[in-house]
Amino acid sequence: MDEFIQWVKSNWSKADLDGKSVQIDFASSKDRWIKGVGRFRVKENERRELSITVEIEGDPGSPSKVRHIHLNQSLANAMNRCPPASTHDFFLYVEPAIL
Repeated sequence: MDEFIQWVKSNWSKADLDGKSVQIDFASSKDRWIKGVGRFRVKENERRELSITVEIEGDPGSPSKVRHIHLNQSLANAMNRCPPASTHDFFLYVEPAIL
């Protein structure tokens, strides 16, 4: 995992998230959408802030490559737990902004 660290505050703890599966679906820019399934990798600092990264295996351009997505505060706020019968533990969906 690369060494970019962005600290965020979250209602979820490191224990709640680290290693758990997540389905993501959000716009990263006006013309680019990120969708996929990955796992959370979480670090915690002494202020109890989290650095949350989603590792997605099998990037479409390179199936053997692992892609890292570092969550900012707005993405961390958009995380939700999936219902118990779901395939994944969490989902992260952000509605596209209406222009």
